[in-house]
Amino acid sequence: AQACVFEAGTALPVQLRVLNFFANGNINYMASNNGTELREGDWVSRGQLLAAIDDRRQTSSINTTQADIDVAINRREQSEAALLQSNASLVKAESDLDLAKTELQRYQRLFNAGAVAESDRDLYINRVDQAQAAFNIAQQDVNSAENDIQVAQSSITAAEARQTQAAVDFEDTQLVSPIDGVVAYVNIREGEYWNTQYQD
Repeated sequence: AQACVFEAGTALPVQLRVLNFFANGNINYMASNNGTELREGDWVSRGQLLAAIDDRRQTSSINTTQADIDVAINRREQSEAALLQSNASLVKAESDLDLAKTELQRYQRLFNAGAVAESDRDLYINRVDQAQAAFNIAQQDVNSAENDIQVAQSSITAAEARQTQAAVDFEDTQLVSPIDGVVAYVNIREGEYWNTQYQD
């Protein structure tokens, strides 16, 4: 004869995951199994989308931030092109200024020697003044272009931070299975409104 021993007990899962939405909205998707809405006892796979709420606001935020990034990148590229041009203008202005100063020094020596009139010498003084003004403007253009690049880069960084947050907000609209396993309990239905207060 064989004796059997029976004893009451509780079977617990090796892994237990409780999933909740972290955003408010209408539930517009529930996974199905053979045409039947997800329910207790159904097998699910890791990474499987189980349920989702209306994500139009979050998707719009992602698209908007991407547009902001694109605009800022375009602005930075324009500023970088402007900087190249401004640097080239600055080099030319510096060369023109050096040449004007050299010519002035030559005419100053001729004037001191009485070889040229004061009006001729003054003409080269004016050329130095004009070259100096052009150099100052070119330097300002370089500084302005560099500042525009920094502003554009800051805009890109800020927009990328907003996009990262928008992506997190989008993830909050989805319930994705973190493991392979069996559904133990379902307390939502498609068409219902989910409020994050429900998880408290």
